[in-house]
Amino acid sequence: MHRFVFIIITFYMIGVLFSQSYFDEIMTQKIQNDKNNISLNITNESTKKSSTLAFFLSLAIPGAGEYYLNRFDLGRYFLLAEGTLWLTVAGFNTYGNWQKENYINFAKVNASVNDANKDETYWATIGNYLSIEDYNNEKLLNREFSKVLDINTHYWFWKTNDERKKYRSLWLSSEKAFNNVQFPLALIVINHLASAINSAIIASRMKSKDEITFHFFPNVSLDNFNQLQLTFNLVKIF
Repeated sequence: MHRFVFIIITFYMIGVLFSQSYFDEIMTQKIQNDKNNISLNITNESTKKSSTLAFFLSLAIPGAGEYYLNRFDLGRYFLLAEGTLWLTVAGFNTYGNWQKENYINFAKVNASVNDANKDETYWATIGNYLSIEDYNNEKLLNREFSKVLDINTHYWFWKTNDERKKYRSLWLSSEKAFNNVQFPLALIVINHLASAINSAIIASRMKSKDEITFHFFPNVSLDNFNQLQLTFNLVKIF
């Protein structure tokens, strides 16, 4: 009977010593516990998120990186700004095309313009001269022969200076609308970069938080009365 008890204690001691050895290995290598360990892992999911992926997601679609990091409460503002800016671009383009159609029709009716195969330079030019004759005479006087226009294909004649000014006003409003597109486009680029940087910062802050892992390890020792005692160590691994 005593021999049997001795054998049981011996095997138990070997098991405990093995556990202690394994504890040392965990502390140095931070590997997973084996079946003899009881582990409780409490890990913040956010620390597993990639800051690089978050950066490029927001660079492609503002707010996407924040959504990936579970911080769409911040990302939604970048997405809202993106939608607003693209609507602004569409608004400027729509207004510019509408005014372009207006000044072309106005020139056809009031200056006998043929709009076939006319470039942007032509539409800008006819707003500065009453007629093609005035334009060509100026180019001839300045010896700019290459800029003289064919009267048969590029004819125009404004009956009054007020009509020319009215046309010029329509043309300017169209050009101004098209030129204004560059401002929301620039803000769109800034919005993408801002969201990307914001996502990277959020991910970096999340990663800076400790990943908490608790491990319970058995420990055998002698008490003050030289009797065997079993305790468990709760160890926090970063």
